[in-house]
Amino acid sequence: MYNTITVMDAVQDRFIAHFAELMSDDEHDLEPISLSRKRRGLRIHVILMIVTFGIYSQFFLLWTIHNYNRHIRDQWSYERKVLQWISLRSGGLRVEKVKTDNRSGTVDLIKRMI
Repeated sequence: MYNTITVMDAVQDRFIAHFAELMSDDEHDLEPISLSRKRRGLRIHVILMIVTFGIYSQFFLLWTIHNYNRHIRDQWSYERKVLQWISLRSGGLRVEKVKTDNRSGTVDLIKRMI
């Protein structure tokens, strides 16, 4: 899965760089983003899991989830900047988040189940 995300990041990086180049003008400039993460070897993690009798796997799981969450947060932040850039370039005043009634959180799911 990590390899798939790395490949998708590389494709997205190239697309955004090309998009920014095509859409930039004298007044508005959109900087490309680089979301690519450093590739880390799995070997050291496997060794640590064996040496710690699997206890390290809990840390590894939390570390992996943290990295994916940071990756998604970075993407959302950049997408927000792109929307603001498009709004400015097309003469809009601002970009607002639209609130929905769609509940998809874990707490809401548990409440619906009770």
